[in-house]
Amino acid sequence: MKTKISKDFEPNSQTIALAKGRGMPIKDWLYHLLPEFRLYWVDRNIKRDSWQSTFWNHAKNEWERADKSRLYRKATDPLPSKPKPATHILPQAKKAIQKATKSKEERNAQADKWLSQLK
Repeated sequence: MKTKISKDFEPNSQTIALAKGRGMPIKDWLYHLLPEFRLYWVDRNIKRDSWQSTFWNHAKNEWERADKSRLYRKATDPLPSKPKPATHILPQAKKAIQKATKSKEERNAQADKWLSQLK
């Protein structure tokens, strides 16, 4: 059954496991993608069969694009502390930042929760 994405969508343990298997840093990569992903799909107001699959495809594609463009020397390197967004996404990134309600501590706690699901 198709549903709209919830404003508090988060990847489940299977999605996190797939990302970890690809060498994606969970805290620095997945959580980095999440606000923009939510904003984009909430604003589009579209229904999908699986938001987990949609998010996984987005994360995988962005990871491959970053790897191909040599933003990282190795696939396991974390993002820089202040990554430079592509200019075409600056308006969306600004909206995501403005809509973000979680503090850095809350983000880290959520990322730790995701990681604990893998154990």
